[in-house]
Amino acid sequence: MSAPDQTLPPRRTFGDMSIDELLASASDESVALQTYLENHGPDDELYDVVVRAYASSIGARVAVAAAKHERREQT
Repeated sequence: MSAPDQTLPPRRTFGDMSIDELLASASDESVALQTYLENHGPDDELYDVVVRAYASSIGARVAVAAAKHERREQT
């Protein structure tokens, strides 16, 4: 096993991301889900898990963006 690449930037959390970044990443996830759905069907053994994972990821990003927007509107 090779050593991890030390040149990679640190991971950013949802809290670190701007509203625009959160919505853009949700959009990217949506495109990835669409690509998955075009290439796999319900007979794929991981279909349900993959679809739920994408849906959860998209939902989380949108929920954080909405909360940040609401907080900004209140200040």
